[in-house]
Amino acid sequence: MKNYLEELIKIIPKENKGYNYISTIDISIPISVCKINAIKRKETGLQLLEEIIMKLIGNEVNTIVELSQILGVSEEIIEETIGILNVRNCVIVTAGNCILSSKGENVLKTLKETKLEQEIIEPIYINLLTGEIYTDKYNNQTDKYIKKDNVLNGRIKIDLDYINGRFGEVKDIFDIQQKTFGANKLSSVNLYKIESIDENKIQYINVLSYLYKNKTGEEIEIISPNSIIERIQSEIFEQMINQYKFKYIFKNRNINEIISDNELEDKHNYNNDNIKLLIRKYNKANKDEKQIIEEQFYKIYKQNRCLLDNEVGLMINELSAQVKEIKIYINKLSDILFDDEYILPLSKSIKKGAKVIIYYNYENNLEKTLLSSKRSFPEINNISIIQEETKFKNLVANFDNIYEINTEYYDVKVFGNKYITKSISNIVNI
Repeated sequence: MKNYLEELIKIIPKENKGYNYISTIDISIPISVCKINAIKRKETGLQLLEEIIMKLIGNEVNTIVELSQILGVSEEIIEETIGILNVRNCVIVTAGNCILSSKGENVLKTLKETKLEQEIIEPIYINLLTGEIYTDKYNNQTDKYIKKDNVLNGRIKIDLDYINGRFGEVKDIFDIQQKTFGANKLSSVNLYKIESIDENKIQYINVLSYLYKNKTGEEIEIISPNSIIERIQSEIFEQMINQYKFKYIFKNRNINEIISDNELEDKHNYNNDNIKLLIRKYNKANKDEKQIIEEQFYKIYKQNRCLLDNEVGLMINELSAQVKEIKIYINKLSDILFDDEYILPLSKSIKKGAKVIIYYNYENNLEKTLLSSKRSFPEINNISIIQEETKFKNLVANFDNIYEINTEYYDVKVFGNKYITKSISNIVNI
């Protein structure tokens, strides 16, 4: 039982003064995964033996035998070093004689060799909304989005002109990678030119976010633990209104009774002031005080009351684990079969031997719905599914005729003449 209180504290949205919590959504931000094809300028200092050999050749000591005798180094080592300098176009070997090339003469003046080399910089991640360029992947960045309708449209076109406009940032990444993987004491490397950029795929940063509505107006605020949401709020609202994003959340017309802010607060605060007070105390309490608060909490948490925001799934899981029979009453069947808050704990109960019955009013394509849902949850095969003519306005879950969770649905009007559905769930002792 202790886990219930701790889990509840984790999932209830934070209070946002002047606003009512409405819903939780996942927002997916597109990230371009790129590879940059570049050219680097590499300055390499000469090895001591290379430097001495080139200086002697410049002073007309031209044969391997002479060089070996003067330096006291075997001819094999001299020959190998000459071969390296020849490959680098610093020394030319002709008819057994060695002479400096024009490049070799220049290298000898600075004792450094400069050359251009191909370089690949990857992975490069580019946020297609904010333009942030980075190489360390975020923890919540994946190849998959949560829901297609929640993927924001990118506003940045990735091409060579764009990436050259961010040359300084790419150079910073290049420098870090060179220090980590490519540096040595005898060379210095600089990013010389970006030749092209390949966009390999799109990934997504999936951000859990909370929708709040102003208590005195129609303004919406989105709050998230991830600060990126605050930076792109105006972009989210623009896409919601003009590009029809989140259309399953922000609807053009109401489908439920419209509720005012005062009515919403009254319903949501029904008989749960003591629960809220205990939670506030628990967050500030020491170990001994927490034990006392827990005892008080578990005496009242199943009394008739409105469940807190996001609590319904937790309570369903709690009650489902303790009963032998669960009865569900719902208007549209798929609304329960594809709702993880319900179907996951119901599946667990079935495995423990509980009997589950779902009474519903209608389903557009019953065969397809059952086939799809059973693919994800085979336990649905063991659920008795019965169609009823009696209309079910609310979603009701009955647990052994001891408790019921009654969920009502209302629509809240927000800016842009949109409507958001707000669910309010009550636990009832029968």
